[in-house]
Amino acid sequence: MSIRPFDKYKDKNGNPYQVIATAISFTTESEEIVVQQLYGGYVNISIPKDKFERIFTRVESEEDSRTAASDNNTMVPEKRTAINKPIETVKKPTVIKPASSPEVVVRPSPATITTVNDSDEDTEKTPAVRDMLAFLDTDDFDEKYMIIEHMAQNDELNDTFIDNMAASIDIVIDDGPLDGRIKELLKCVGTRKHFEGTRLRD
Repeated sequence: MSIRPFDKYKDKNGNPYQVIATAISFTTESEEIVVQQLYGGYVNISIPKDKFERIFTRVESEEDSRTAASDNNTMVPEKRTAINKPIETVKKPTVIKPASSPEVVVRPSPATITTVNDSDEDTEKTPAVRDMLAFLDTDDFDEKYMIIEHMAQNDELNDTFIDNMAASIDIVIDDGPLDGRIKELLKCVGTRKHFEGTRLRD
């Protein structure tokens, strides 16, 4: 799937997002997608590309629809010269790792501009967001369960976080009181944790 900056996507619950940039993880050097919520607090979230492709569905824009209709209904004469707009190429971001600073600067092409800095005191670096990203990043359900408990004890969970965390493991938590949704998420992750442990022992 071709993922471009400014493309619109929605998660499994229908919540809208916009692609901001592609990036490389400082710790794993794996490709990640930086998206912005187009609702609530407009939080920027970095998600591993493979999980992004499982969770998000691209929303076709009006321009895409017009182009598709034009391609299907318009016959171009053989000798007619087609004039196409130049295709803007998005180069793979370069990760710079300073020797004496914790700062990581992502330098994409001019079409994708974003900076990730461990010292930024913005919403994407709050403890709650860091904990949620840790949940998305790990495949260990024991760790996922402990992260949910930690976030619940520190009042870090909200409906948006619960929706994103549930979608990342292909489940849906029904709407309702926040406490009830947290218990349901813990129950689902606990079941998966037990299943994974049993499978590994077998």
